[in-house]
Amino acid sequence: MRWLTRCICAALLLLWPFAGRAAEPIKSADSTDAEAAHALEQLPLAGYLKNLLVWDEKDSNWQVARGADAPNERAAVVIVHLWADWCKPCREEFPILRELAEQVEGAHPGKVQFLYLSQTQGQAEMQSFLFKYRARMPKAPIYQNTALGEFLLRQLSRTGLPLPITLILDDRRVVRSVLIGSVARHRGYVAGTVARLVSLSQGSSQP
Repeated sequence: MRWLTRCICAALLLLWPFAGRAAEPIKSADSTDAEAAHALEQLPLAGYLKNLLVWDEKDSNWQVARGADAPNERAAVVIVHLWADWCKPCREEFPILRELAEQVEGAHPGKVQFLYLSQTQGQAEMQSFLFKYRARMPKAPIYQNTALGEFLLRQLSRTGLPLPITLILDDRRVVRSVLIGSVARHRGYVAGTVARLVSLSQGSSQP
């Protein structure tokens, strides 16, 4: 009987970090669309991040993201930012996103990655947009995944995405926090949420 008690205690100790993470929800910051933000929380997106297209700025077209262009699978936190060329708030906040990305990625080297997913599919439209606004944008690859956009639309039961959308994913690529609208007023919240998820990831990876 004593050995059974010891086995149960050992199993509980092994499962404790994961149980703690599951029981500790992260509340999304106040968004312009709280209903949409709530609908997107806790969604698993790992599969969608493995099939991304990346914009080739040399050849001006979309190509399959491979090698150095592929997302960092080891990152503890991934921040997915959805935008489009026709979205005025998206254009206006690019300089803010660039500063935020430099701040957050610099604070957690190699553990955080921003992914900028464009909802603009046309080659000509993207080329024209980048000619005008590339200098204002973050210095990072531009990705596309139409399946992800369609998946999010199904969760929202709408005809169009309320862009911009920022999704903060943990190390299992589950959406832990959602921002609908500009991140301008929520930079501190994003930095704090990322720090918290990085800490949780480090805790769960310890033996």
